[in-house]
Amino acid sequence: MESNRIDLEYKLQEKDYINLFTHSPSVRSLRWLAFGGMLILIPIFYVVMSLVNMSLFNKGQFEIWDSFTLVYISLLYIGGSFYVLSKLKSRARKQGKDNYEKLYSERIFSITYDKKESEFLVSKQKKRVPANKDLTVFSTPDNYFFYYGKGNNGVIFLIPKNVNEHHDLKLQSILHELTVKKGIQIRDMKVS
Repeated sequence: MESNRIDLEYKLQEKDYINLFTHSPSVRSLRWLAFGGMLILIPIFYVVMSLVNMSLFNKGQFEIWDSFTLVYISLLYIGGSFYVLSKLKSRARKQGKDNYEKLYSERIFSITYDKKESEFLVSKQKKRVPANKDLTVFSTPDNYFFYYGKGNNGVIFLIPKNVNEHHDLKLQSILHELTVKKGIQIRDMKVS
């Protein structure tokens, strides 16, 4: 009789967990929030710079298409966006490293896929992650990244590829269950 459970145990690598964390939906939404925040600030800066430019050069009226201010604001937006995104990336990497050291360093990570219930039991806390439309799976060269839910309440985990033959057979069985029986698509992701 075939078992309804597929158990995997493996050691997480720090770089893999950091990539998992930095590409999570909550960190991605912060990137979009940063862009949105910059887009809101740009018109405010533009009006302020136009007023400053008007007062410095003793112009009698407010110019909407002042070329100096447009160039300055464009450069400010590009520079500010690069700065905010680089800070966000370094902060996310640091937080990912801290999470790894606190939760997974030198420990064996365990995961169980229950075919009957169509859900993952993640880690020793046995968080239940249903295999449904809220589960997103990405394939990287070395791992499969799993994201369930949104924001801070979501669950993230990874399953490495090419650990050993026994692990790979179990992983292929899980992926078959997800793609064929549950209709979950596995998307490719490039990680740095």
